[in-house]
Amino acid sequence: PGLEHPGDLSLVWHVWETSRGRHLTDPAVRTIATPHWVTVSGRDPYKENAALNGKYHLVDVVEGKPAYKKEDCDHVMRYWPSEDRWVIDLEAGFNGADIANAYADAKGAEHPGNTELLWYVWETSRGCHVADEDIIAEGEYMDLVDWSKVPGAVARFDAVC
Repeated sequence: PGLEHPGDLSLVWHVWETSRGRHLTDPAVRTIATPHWVTVSGRDPYKENAALNGKYHLVDVVEGKPAYKKEDCDHVMRYWPSEDRWVIDLEAGFNGADIANAYADAKGAEHPGNTELLWYVWETSRGCHVADEDIIAEGEYMDLVDWSKVPGAVARFDAVC
């Protein structure tokens, strides 16, 4: 009640169960409205933690937020609720808890592909995370399907509705 979008993770979905002849609550069904990929760019390739640059794919929901991973390695982007931060972890993957090669304070951002986020990157020489204003994390979505161009799709949809 009161939710504005069907992609809200707090919604409880009821799925038709033919054998019972009714809808049943299914706690495993969730929807989310988030980018399919997040591309991180701007970290100087000669600086520490430059490996955080790259394309991260949506792979899971962790702590109620989208979680992303680079292909062919364990680099991840995930939400860290205790500090309300998006983190990039190049070492421990989704099990890294508070480990972060980089982080951005979430400030209400529903995913890490928000270009307004300011990323702080670990620099060993300084012993702390340092703001890097050159880093941009940008969300990318799959193209929408134009159903009017799919033969028979509109007719089948009209028949169901």
